[in-house]
Amino acid sequence: MAPLEPPLVAAPSVGEGCSRRAQVARSHRSDVRYLLEGHGEPATVIAVVHTDTLTVSTTERVELVDLTERVTAAVAVRGVREGLVNVCSLHTTAAELVTRPESSLLPALKQALEGPPSPGGDWGAGETRGGGPVDATAHLGVFMLAHSLTLQVSEGELVLGEWQRVLLAELDGPRARQLRLQVWGTP
Repeated sequence: MAPLEPPLVAAPSVGEGCSRRAQVARSHRSDVRYLLEGHGEPATVIAVVHTDTLTVSTTERVELVDLTERVTAAVAVRGVREGLVNVCSLHTTAAELVTRPESSLLPALKQALEGPPSPGGDWGAGETRGGGPVDATAHLGVFMLAHSLTLQVSEGELVLGEWQRVLLAELDGPRARQLRLQVWGTP
């Protein structure tokens, strides 16, 4: 199998699937096709890998940003019929999760991610590194969640349950966050 660079495909418009407070922009893209060479026949594409880097700018210290529409659009644009999509945070204090974003759950989740419930709780907040404070609460929040999330693609669509959404959990904002989005599978 030999990698081959195909023509680039137009990406969906900036900002799809984002909360009003966050902006998402495409900043990097690469595509790779893997071919199965036939004996005297034209090569057949057996798998494709598409990679994007997204920038999500948050406005709060702890914020939940809905990425579902952006991930769904990336899968649709790439033309993968059966495969996987991976969303990976390139930061130690931002994570991805799948949940139902109902009005009673999100504030409770945000409160849980903001730190210890008691005023006397200290999870290393006094520690410093590189001239600034280390936010241990944010790092511990990522331990409870994940820096990477992989979902199935079937019949060209993202596989999610009826109420499930893909969210970015900002745990040490506001910041501009880089996310790697990789879609791979069969066309």
